[in-house]
Amino acid sequence: MLARWGIHLILACCMLAAVPAAGAGFSSWDVPAQVIAEFPTCPTAPRQLEVCEVCDFQVPSMTLEWFDAQMATAVAQAMSEWNLDLVTRTDALLQAGAFGKSTSKDARREARRHVKYLSLNALDFVGYISTQEATLWETDEEEIGAFFSGFANPGMYPIWGMKRCLLGGGAFCMEFDIAGTRGGHRVMGGRSVKLRPASLTRQGKKLTAWDIEMPVAEHDDSCFLFCSRYSGRIRTAEIEEDGQSIFVLILEDLEGFYVKKKGTHRCEALVLWRSIIEDGSWPPAKPMIGAAAYFPSLKLDLPLFLPDVNLADLRSFSAFQPLFALTTCRGHSFPDWLEVSPEGVFEGWDSEGPIPRTLHEWFPDL
Repeated sequence: MLARWGIHLILACCMLAAVPAAGAGFSSWDVPAQVIAEFPTCPTAPRQLEVCEVCDFQVPSMTLEWFDAQMATAVAQAMSEWNLDLVTRTDALLQAGAFGKSTSKDARREARRHVKYLSLNALDFVGYISTQEATLWETDEEEIGAFFSGFANPGMYPIWGMKRCLLGGGAFCMEFDIAGTRGGHRVMGGRSVKLRPASLTRQGKKLTAWDIEMPVAEHDDSCFLFCSRYSGRIRTAEIEEDGQSIFVLILEDLEGFYVKKKGTHRCEALVLWRSIIEDGSWPPAKPMIGAAAYFPSLKLDLPLFLPDVNLADLRSFSAFQPLFALTTCRGHSFPDWLEVSPEGVFEGWDSEGPIPRTLHEWFPDL
C-alpha cells in the first residue's frame, strides 16, 4: 500500500517521457527501510529500559535499537537524493511537454505540483519508523543533531535538550531537559527559530515547556509549546472518497503540545493527507493535499465585542515541505521553475482541496 507513491511515479515517468528512472529499484517509502537495513546495529549488553508512563510502550515485545548519527544522516541523505531524482525526472517531463508548453506559467506550476505530491518530507519518515511493529528505536539530541543542522525542513519539533526519543510500535515519546538547556536563537534546517523556556498550568499542575517560534509555511512564523514530555500515537491509513485514494498520516492522543495563537490551545492531533497518484494518472482527478491540527472544544481569548472568527487559520497548515540537504539548496541545484530559497523554502506549497470527509468523522472539530 505505502509503496505505491514511488512506484507509480517511476512508471509514469518512464511511460510519459522515456527518461531513466533513477532509483527505480525501490519506492519512496522503501527509502528509509533500505538505508536502515544497510546499518546493522552494534550488539549491546542487555539493559532494562524504563517503560514510558505516557505512551505505555510494550517494550518486552519489541526489539530496542539505537538510532545513531551515522544512520540519521544516511537516511536523510537518501531521502534528499530521492527527492532530487524526482526533481530531475519532473524537469524531463516538463521539457518533454507532459505538462503543456514547457515555458508557460501553467506548465511550470504543474511541475511544482508534481514534486509537491510525490516528494518525501520529514514526517513521512517519522510516520514510517514509528509504525514499525517489531522495533523500538531510541535516539537523542546528539545523534539527530546533524539531521536538523544539515537538512532543510527536518521537522516541526525542537531537539535541543532532548534526553531521549522513542519511536516505534505506533507511538512516540520525546523527553526534554529544558531547565538545563540554553534557549535563544537557534538554527533549524537553515532557518532561524526562537527558543525560550516557559511554563503553563493545566489541571492545577505546572508544566515546563519549550516556547518555540518557527516558520511552518512559506512566509509565516508560528508559536508552539512543547512540554518536557511530548508524546502520542501514530498510525497511517488509506481512505477512498469519490473514487479518489488518499493516504493519511495521523498523530493523535498527543500530550504536551500546545499552539499559541489568541490564547494557548492544547493540540490533540495532527493529520496529514495527500492523493495517491495512480499509474499515468497525473494530474489527480480530485487533488487533495494538506495538513490540519485538531483542537477539541477550541476557545479563543478575544475581546467580548469581537464577532466569531474563522478558525481555519489556526487549524490548517500548508502541505509539509520536502526534505533536502542544505548543500543542495544553497548550491543552486534546482531548475528555476521550482523556486527554492537557499534555506530550502519551496514556493507554491499550499494545501489543495477540502479536508477529506472521513477525517471530519474521526475528528469532528477539525
